[in-house]
Amino acid sequence: RRGRMGKYIMALPAAGIDCTKVNDNGTVRNLVAEMEALEKPESMSVYDAVCILPVYQYGSYKQGDSAMAPSALIDLILANADDKGLFGSLTQTTAQAILALLPYQSFHSGAAAAIKKAESALLSMENEDGSFAYSAQYREANLDATANVVAALEALGYNCASDSRLTTSNGSTPLGYLTFVAARASLPVSSPITPFFAGQNPLSRACCGKRRSC
Repeated sequence: RRGRMGKYIMALPAAGIDCTKVNDNGTVRNLVAEMEALEKPESMSVYDAVCILPVYQYGSYKQGDSAMAPSALIDLILANADDKGLFGSLTQTTAQAILALLPYQSFHSGAAAAIKKAESALLSMENEDGSFAYSAQYREANLDATANVVAALEALGYNCASDSRLTTSNGSTPLGYLTFVAARASLPVSSPITPFFAGQNPLSRACCGKRRSC
């Protein structure tokens, strides 16, 4: 629950909501304080940590007295890296860990090295269609994992639409995969379209819904 609250707290400001003063059917709630009250070091998971840590850097909320210190959250994240560099052995959690650790890499020992290792691990997991699987145990494309990896790699300086380091042998890219899925979802089920590749215009493909040679 505390990890999910961290994700909500990061998302709600985009709608103009101050998460320290949320009107819940007439009751004013401080979601940040509620999240912090749930932070128990002995039961915190790496998922909790990667969702909570960004609240204070990207969300600009101040920590309360009951919150775990950023250094403790970072230590928890780093302690859950596997031999390959993945966090919690999951693609999505690894991408979230990179985003959570980035603001601290210049002054926390181990954070920069962990980010670099996680970056290499994610790059090695890209599928031929540009997607990423849920974990290293699978190869099946996972939409949520791919979206999170795109966010992390973009934060690391990659262009997920055209970077040669992310372009597969058939010309697919991570952002191309996401664009394809989004376009397919907006069309009738019977509309025949094929995946997007680097350099193609996704709007023209979505509008006509016809197969084209690449």
